Amino acid sequence: MPQTVCRPRWILSTALAVVALAGAIAAQAPPLSVAKQGYFFVGGQYFDAQDGRFMSGQMYVEYQIPGTVTRPYPIVMFSGGGQSGLNYTGTPDGRNGWMQYFVGQGYAVYVLDQPSRARSPQQPEVGPQSRLSVERVQQRFTAPERSNLWPQARLHTQWPGTGVAGDPVFDQFFAQIYPSLTSFPRQQELNRDAGAALLDRIGPAILVTHSQSGTFGWLVADVRPALVKAIVALEPSGPPVHDNVEKGAPDWFEDGPVAKPYGLTAPPLAYDPPVRNPAELRFVRQEKADAPDLVPCWAQAEPARALANLRNIPVLVVQAEASYHAAYDHCTVAYLRQAKVAQVRFVRLADAGIRGNGHMLMLEKNNLEIAGVADRWLRGSVERPGSALDAIGGHPALVAGVGPFHRYISSESSLPAFDRELMILRIAVLSRSAAVWNAHVPIALAAGLDRKQIVRVGAGPAAPDWGPFEAALLRAADELHAQSFVNDATWAALGARYDRHQLMDAVFTVAHYSMWAMTMNTIGASAGEAAVPMPTAPRPSGSRSHPPLTAPRIPTLDPPDWTPAVRVMLDPAGNGRPVANVYRTYAQHPALYAPRQLLSEYIRTASTLPPRVREMLILRIGFLCGSAYEWAAHARAGRGAGLSGDEIQRIASGPAAGWSTEDAAVLQAVDDLFNDDRVAPATWARLSTQFDRRQLLDVLITAGGYRMVSMSLNTFGVAPEPNSEPLPAPGRWRPTSTRSSSTRSRRRPRAP
Repeated sequence: MPQTVCRPRWILSTALAVVALAGAIAAQAPPLSVAKQGYFFVGGQYFDAQDGRFMSGQMYVEYQIPGTVTRPYPIVMFSGGGQSGLNYTGTPDGRNGWMQYFVGQGYAVYVLDQPSRARSPQQPEVGPQSRLSVERVQQRFTAPERSNLWPQARLHTQWPGTGVAGDPVFDQFFAQIYPSLTSFPRQQELNRDAGAALLDRIGPAILVTHSQSGTFGWLVADVRPALVKAIVALEPSGPPVHDNVEKGAPDWFEDGPVAKPYGLTAPPLAYDPPVRNPAELRFVRQEKADAPDLVPCWAQAEPARALANLRNIPVLVVQAEASYHAAYDHCTVAYLRQAKVAQVRFVRLADAGIRGNGHMLMLEKNNLEIAGVADRWLRGSVERPGSALDAIGGHPALVAGVGPFHRYISSESSLPAFDRELMILRIAVLSRSAAVWNAHVPIALAAGLDRKQIVRVGAGPAAPDWGPFEAALLRAADELHAQSFVNDATWAALGARYDRHQLMDAVFTVAHYSMWAMTMNTIGASAGEAAVPMPTAPRPSGSRSHPPLTAPRIPTLDPPDWTPAVRVMLDPAGNGRPVANVYRTYAQHPALYAPRQLLSEYIRTASTLPPRVREMLILRIGFLCGSAYEWAAHARAGRGAGLSGDEIQRIASGPAAGWSTEDAAVLQAVDDLFNDDRVAPATWARLSTQFDRRQLLDVLITAGGYRMVSMSLNTFGVAPEPNSEPLPAPGRWRPTSTRSSSTRSRRRPRAP
């Protein structure tokens, strides 16, 4: 006889209710175009046991590839404690999940189950497991407002249902909760290794982590920094160092044990300076929390070490209003920023008008609205490879020469994203470059500037409401644009917060975007539209000269101090030949040195310009910027390129000093760029009679690139080499310009 199976009535009613709800929602959802879907496993290793040979540590990955992939990097989704990839493939009440949302936005999406959980098989030898009870799930995830274990719990409204056992949606959710390894450090190790194996297979990707898996994101990025293009951390495991214990009113919180001896993780992370063991990291506790409903944060004791492999990866931390994380995610953000992770964006959903969410925000009623927050940030912070370079895309060699440094300055430098975008917007205003402004407004919004701050950029450093440091950043942009130099007071203000690498990156950010704005302005690059229109602002008036420094601000790196990597960089042949001061100065920042050197080598050795024209451009911009080092170095190079001594001296006198029509147009283009941040149409027309499109682009990049170099040489105080040819005095001439005489008079080049 067939066996009769009895099913509780409430389970049948739950299933029927959810099926009906899912059918109604599916009828309203737009269809997805999926070109390919499937699954595979990564990681894992065989081991021998008494009863045979087995595998452990493998990770199950399922994927969907949209019919048209429009986004540059795939998204990899890690779930949190007790959860699986089901957190992203749908919701317990039958709505679309984050996987469907991001596939619909043009991303390839990979959703995984953690090793030793769900479809990633657990082996007893890996370690014991523990499980979540109904009571625990209700308290922390689905109905925190019933227990009020933390101050914000009462604000929870977004779970789709009552959030307690017997409710159809809760029952579907609880049915998918899995046992987890009891050892959290062991979980972190397994997910780090399997996550790295996944990226080795699929290539560069964006990581989405949630809760417990927040630690996995930091660890995977630490071992594969070149393959992690961004991290979206949804309430990542925290707070730093110590766990937090929620215990209800009136005291609410207390510190738990040390759970993350490396600050954000239990396994090691790479710090700079390095640490051999966690005891070398010193932590201090905040004396008083920032607010009564927040926990006191743990931080590194100063001077803080940098998270060496995370510092250039864009990070978005998302916090829900009613979650237990609302009390401490700000501590994780503060820890990242203190550790010099340069591009950290912290979004409190309530501040964005998204209210009532608990910890399981990717499953709640407004889950796709929250997905949109992450997507908009990704669009602004994770640049499509080469997209900003499309304007010069008809010149592949130039793209290859400029691209690495452009990407470094735009997204990989040591600067906080807020600071970087503030300076870029300011140089866009000073240069009147709508192309740069419109491209960077969404990036600035994603980096934490609000609309009022963006508008206020137009008013410059003297505008009210800037903090002293923000005013110093804006002042540095103004001074570099006008004087090709940062004054002592501004340099000191920046140095009070920035280390040497950040100081160098700040100067090169303004200098690079000066070059980029001049190029985009001249070629008429498409500006598109911006959420915040570019303000009009008066250009700073006054002297364009700067006082020469008597001692370098950035010292040269001398051979006894060269690391093996620096030695390969500066003396690749190993012949011990003297290395110029400029290279030994830039070598203080190896991460900047390498991409900048590619740009320099392109201009000097690979551009389409005749060497004589190239050296005329460099000498003229070096003179206008008052760069004694640049003039001396390229006076020698100019003679080697065929310029006579008389011609070199006449370059200082400008385009009206007896030049041929062709040579005068070359020098006039430099004057136009220096005075007006664009080549005037009449000058461009004259250049076009002697140069093709690629050569015209190389004119702009050569003049702009060496304006950038001059700004850095002047500001860092790089001393000319011994027996250098001095910078000529300007005499009685003035640089010619197609602008009005009043503009020419205030744009006078400085004395050496």
